[in-house]
Amino acid sequence: MSKTSTAQSMNTTATLIDTAEEKPYETALRFLMRWITVSIVGWFRIFLRMVRFHLLVVRSVSPLVHGFIIASIAVGVLPVFGWFRYSISLGETETFEVTTNLWYLFFLPGASSLLLIFYPFQKAFQIQTVLSGLIALLYVVAFFFPEGLHYNFKLQPQPTVFYFAYAAALALHLTLCGVLKRRENGILYKIREQWKIKAA
Repeated sequence: MSKTSTAQSMNTTATLIDTAEEKPYETALRFLMRWITVSIVGWFRIFLRMVRFHLLVVRSVSPLVHGFIIASIAVGVLPVFGWFRYSISLGETETFEVTTNLWYLFFLPGASSLLLIFYPFQKAFQIQTVLSGLIALLYVVAFFFPEGLHYNFKLQPQPTVFYFAYAAALALHLTLCGVLKRRENGILYKIREQWKIKAA
């Protein structure tokens, strides 16, 4: 065998060894890319199915339930805004807005209703009606006796738009509590119904 053929044979062997060493990295990289692609596509499909399922649930829920949820959010959010406005003159007139002292009580109907709306039991809306009714009664009492209940100063503050907006939201909320008193209006009930339809 000549020196030239021996050298070529050695070069070929070296090339095969190099190729054999590179293949595991290429395989791992290819596997990683496929895994990433499959994961992204898979999770995207799961996300789309979840969105479709939730859209079916939303469509199956009565418009009154949507109104109830919006009213509940309003009842829960409005107490943190300034309900009363007053001005102080110290060289310059400065205007301040304060929320009610009992904001945590006026907040309760909104927060509790967003929890109870999910539970498909008969008493959920009745419990909510009683709680909202008590808060409505407190609102009326505080309307006639605001000092001490809403604020603790001797000034005569003026109610802001949030004060009246809360009254409107609470009235709507209380009305819808009375209308939506069946357990079939619970969101979890609707989710279960849609789940049964999908499983059938």
